[in-house]
Amino acid sequence: MGSTVTVACKLPHGLVLRTFIMNKRYEAILGGGTREVEEAAQVGHMVTIKGYAAPHGHAPNAPVSGGYALTSGVDADFWDEWLRQNAEHPAVKAGLIFATERVDTAKKQAEEQAEIKSGLEPLNPDGDARGRGIRKADLKAA
Repeated sequence: MGSTVTVACKLPHGLVLRTFIMNKRYEAILGGGTREVEEAAQVGHMVTIKGYAAPHGHAPNAPVSGGYALTSGVDADFWDEWLRQNAEHPAVKAGLIFATERVDTAKKQAEEQAEIKSGLEPLNPDGDARGRGIRKADLKAA
């Protein structure tokens, strides 16, 4: 393993990253004969990227900055290949997962992007679009 990166993830559950290659194979078709199809085959190992969520009353199992959990020591070549294969992934496009070479740089970028929302945050009774119709005063009256 050569150089490493720190991956910042703003998904509460984290992600398991895998890379694939496409292999060609033949499959039987109805009525006889075969056709060529592509099949994805995992290459190498899986890498677990930590999320920020933790059970109530427990600390997260990773450092958190700006709402992003930081996972250090991810192989840079693996990350580059995963990112190439997943450039259109919604979490990548929304800035919910990114990597930097240095931990302090990842912390700084995470703090700068703290306002980015994943849509998986806990409900906030004051002004949360997902909680329309529920007001803090209603909760106190219940």
